Amino acid sequence: MRARSPIHASILVLSAGFMLGTGCLLDASPYDGTTGTSPVGGGGTTTTTTGGGGTTTTTTTTSTSTTGGGGTGGTTTTGGGGTGGTGGTGGTTTTGGTGGTGGTGGTGGTGPTDPTSCTEAKNAGMVASGTTTLDIDGPGPEVPFTVYCDQVNDGGGWALLYNSVGDPIGANGGTTAFWNIPYAQRLDIKGDPPSLTTNYYAGKLYGKGLEYRDDAVDTMDNEVRGILRATVTGFDPATMKFGTVTDAGSLSQQILTSQLKSGWSSPDSDMDPFPTNCAVDWANVTQHYADCWKYSLGADADGNKMDMGWGPHIVHSVLTEINNASAGDDLQQDGMPGGASRMNRISRFTRW
Repeated sequence: MRARSPIHASILVLSAGFMLGTGCLLDASPYDGTTGTSPVGGGGTTTTTTGGGGTTTTTTTTSTSTTGGGGTGGTTTTGGGGTGGTGGTGGTTTTGGTGGTGGTGGTGGTGPTDPTSCTEAKNAGMVASGTTTLDIDGPGPEVPFTVYCDQVNDGGGWALLYNSVGDPIGANGGTTAFWNIPYAQRLDIKGDPPSLTTNYYAGKLYGKGLEYRDDAVDTMDNEVRGILRATVTGFDPATMKFGTVTDAGSLSQQILTSQLKSGWSSPDSDMDPFPTNCAVDWANVTQHYADCWKYSLGADADGNKMDMGWGPHIVHSVLTEINNASAGDDLQQDGMPGGASRMNRISRFTRW
């Protein structure tokens, strides 16, 4: 059987529209000729016949559409490839109201923050000496790290900057070897975690310190605090030199001069005032020097500068100066030959 062409099919559908009812035409719902489809009115019946590429739609609804109509009734719009059907009269368009603006979200809460100093940690309740985490630059880029705080002596709030301990058999490679710190690592942390029984260095604390205190413990465990006690106005991280230094009760003026009022030398950088590199001259020990040292974190003053890797020593004349100025215990000479005595510990604290 031969199939009817799309045009014949359209004529049949339109004829059916005339035949329904008695002499009455069917009402057409709004139609948009662009797409060739008609929105459905409320409750009406829709009959759709596809033309050649377009769509002709006849609707029996009599309701008012809330969707805008295609165009003015009676206008024929060409569909894609075919002739569009006759559009009905545009329906009444109802425009919805403008949506409300969303509210602004609340600001997220802030969690607990680390203290920026040992003083701040003490004020927050850390009354015993020990380790804690400090964020020394607050909201700055510096990553928080572990610091040993002396919260008992001299009002507390002191952060351990370095600690050199005697190592009689060099079990950890010798204390002297620990203090061979290259210039590029001058502001680094070494020997973490900090304690008073191990070697430790936190050069980055030099950039924060405003007060300094050096303590010493001899081989008979006599402790003298404040062999150096001073305030400074600033610090140059490139040269490792301090700004204006004010004595705040140092027991040794020689130590004050050779440490805070001098330069800094490592085996690969010489910034002390002595004609030669003091670090190289004295077992590659990196520290502040003047002529070259009054105390050393790693060398002895006699011919055996390494002293089996022991570590901290104080010159005998400086021991006498300290003991004459101290109202407490004295630091004893160790009885070994040479111009300096071993110490069990020399520690530097700073406060800001």
